[in-house]
Amino acid sequence: MLKAILLAAIVFGLNIGLLSLSMAWFARFLRDNQQRLQGRPPKTSHVVGVLYCVMLALLAASLIQSGVWAIIFWLYGGFADYESAFYFSVVNFATLGYGDMTLQGDLRLLGPLEAINGSLMLGLFASILYAVFARLSDSQRQTNS
Repeated sequence: MLKAILLAAIVFGLNIGLLSLSMAWFARFLRDNQQRLQGRPPKTSHVVGVLYCVMLALLAASLIQSGVWAIIFWLYGGFADYESAFYFSVVNFATLGYGDMTLQGDLRLLGPLEAINGSLMLGLFASILYAVFARLSDSQRQTNS
């Protein structure tokens, strides 16, 4: 059990690091994007495009984080191939928990720990999406008044 908790702590740390780097880059992208508008109201197509990019980036972040978990599951013998480990990981990260595949022995605690990681990250992703939408809405409102 201690092995699983330590592995989960390492993967949590990696995922938080990856997300922090991604969000730092993305904050710069939004700032640069807003500077390009220079006080002009963003067009609806621009707002839709930015939101689309944010959602794709968040989806990619989810898949990358699931992939990190899958590597751990595969390397520690939880699954015979990476494809099965990745499927199991995405199901856990999304907190679906189908139950068609499970980890055995000492590693079985990793499944619910990944689900905790996934639920926290998905909540964070929702707040990021909301923050971007609010910022774009404020930008439209300020330039229209």
